[in-house]
Amino acid sequence: MTRVLPALALAACLGAQPPKLGQRAPDEFAGKQHTLLLIERGSCSPHSAQVLNEAAERLATLETALVVASDAAATAKYRSECAAFLIDKDGILRRAGRPGPQARDLVDFVDLWRIGKENFDLACKRCHGVDGNLDDYPKIKKLGGIGNRLTPEEILSRVYPVELTRDEITVRSHLFTRRELDALIVYVSGL
Repeated sequence: MTRVLPALALAACLGAQPPKLGQRAPDEFAGKQHTLLLIERGSCSPHSAQVLNEAAERLATLETALVVASDAAATAKYRSECAAFLIDKDGILRRAGRPGPQARDLVDFVDLWRIGKENFDLACKRCHGVDGNLDDYPKIKKLGGIGNRLTPEEILSRVYPVELTRDEITVRSHLFTRRELDALIVYVSGL
């Protein structure tokens, strides 16, 4: 089920600057599950109630609540009339973008980040730390805020991927499918 936040309640928790990737989103969203905030206002083509309900059911299996906002306060805070924002359990903005019109697009928007987190935990966390800000190892750089400085393509080029086959890529001796590597870049962008 979706939750449409009244403008006054949302406005009370919003500041002047839009949050950046890897930084705290409004405290309203910190909790036991992730939040996919979907802003649909003005010229944005809103998702149908059927699509939103289907997406909410499927997102619940990913421990993610779907929140739809169509008020001026949300638009002002996030500086967008048509976008999705993934906010993790700790209230940190991890992903921003414009998913497609179908329920599966909204679910994939979250699932790609989740797959990236799993791969980061397996292949990268040891050297970069839980939040990407560890730099104890030689030649390891902090990743915090990288998605605010570099495009996904630039991040990809800096991990020096080696393509083995059309769908198998190695990065620093770790084997990934193309989807896993794309997901890893999505996750790292939100650190």
